[in-house]
Amino acid sequence: MATDSDALMSNMSQDDIDSLVQSFAEDESAVDLADVPDEDEDEEHIYVYDFKRPNRISKDQLRTLLSIHDSFSRIFSTTLSSILRSFIEIQIESIDQLTYSEVIMSLPNPTSLHVFEVQPMERKGFLEMNLPLAFALIDRLFGGRGRSSDTSRELTKIEETVIGQIINRAFEDLHVAWSPFHPLKPKLHSVESNPRFVQISLQNDIVLFLSFKVIMEESYGLISLCFPYLLLEPMLAQLSNTSWFVSNLRGQTQTERRLLSRETRHSPLPIRALIGHTNITVQDFLALEPGDVIRLDESADSPAQIEIGDRLRFHGKPGLVGNRIAVKITEEIIPEDMPEIVSSVAPPTAEEDA
Repeated sequence: MATDSDALMSNMSQDDIDSLVQSFAEDESAVDLADVPDEDEDEEHIYVYDFKRPNRISKDQLRTLLSIHDSFSRIFSTTLSSILRSFIEIQIESIDQLTYSEVIMSLPNPTSLHVFEVQPMERKGFLEMNLPLAFALIDRLFGGRGRSSDTSRELTKIEETVIGQIINRAFEDLHVAWSPFHPLKPKLHSVESNPRFVQISLQNDIVLFLSFKVIMEESYGLISLCFPYLLLEPMLAQLSNTSWFVSNLRGQTQTERRLLSRETRHSPLPIRALIGHTNITVQDFLALEPGDVIRLDESADSPAQIEIGDRLRFHGKPGLVGNRIAVKITEEIIPEDMPEIVSSVAPPTAEEDA
């Protein structure tokens, strides 16, 4: 049964059809180009997102984590410098969110990989030190200039023990860097040379991976830190730029003061006690014999001047302790160029060897 539209189409001539097509073309050309979205404008709102590797850590939290580990790099560089008696610089190379399988595949084999556990969360992470850096540190500690040797072999038991002491200090410094936000206390769990034997997370789980460049006088190397997301998850709520900014306004913390004291307390300083001065001629000096007496310009009651380095810091009284010559400190001297130094304790009475 024919419809009205069929009857209309049968009654249309070819001219009517051409006119209708022409009217459609004119309508399309009359469309306002301002109503068409700009392709460049849309591209500004498009970004790549991989649903297999979701970024679970926000940019704000990632910036705070970067600041925390930048602090760790400065503290650990001070620790290494004091251990090796050499200038060490540590810089953050990268911070990424990757899958655990990608991290393991990127690590060299063999290497020096130290798995740590964090209590009470019962989660594990690892700190990896590549062998060129490990051999350079060992060479420096054993009296060398800090150059890398053959890096194709694994560390021996003795070398592992030496590097383990440095890694333990790194864990202590990591705890200090994290202390303003969370009491993260890494504890060494195991040591491996092959990264593929380490299973601290599932292959497709997201981890935070940080890489540090360690620069020495004769060589350089890399240190890496790996934190599974499940380890960081309980702490993420405390990580924000605001809390980091507030913590920096508080000034030096008690923990930082203890760290500074720990790193400097064993630094050697020359100390000498000057009983007096005098000038003699070269002729008198050449004529000196055992038993001769040199007259000083100071009287017997004048205090001895005790110098630390090249600074006069104390006055003292010379005497004997048993059969040893000693000086008893009686007064502290504050240098004029250090007016901010104020003694918070009474003058020390400890006896120092002359």
